[in-house]
Amino acid sequence: MRAYPNPVQSVSTLTVQAFENGADAEFQIYGADGSIIETINPQTSTWTLNTGNLSSGYYILSGISVDGKRSQTRLIVR
Repeated sequence: MRAYPNPVQSVSTLTVQAFENGADAEFQIYGADGSIIETINPQTSTWTLNTGNLSSGYYILSGISVDGKRSQTRLIVR
């Protein structure tokens, strides 16, 4: 998984290149305290995320495909 730009501005969009079968995957954004901020079920392998609802800080974007592949990356929102 690749997310860019990273760091991202708080009112911007983040482009995510996910698994090859991104339509069959689920992604979650976790806050620094481990709570789930948002769950995303994209329809394509490359998609955008509006970061306007995220405060400045560190987040984890975690994904799992239907065939069990897992990936995660750290997001920095400024």
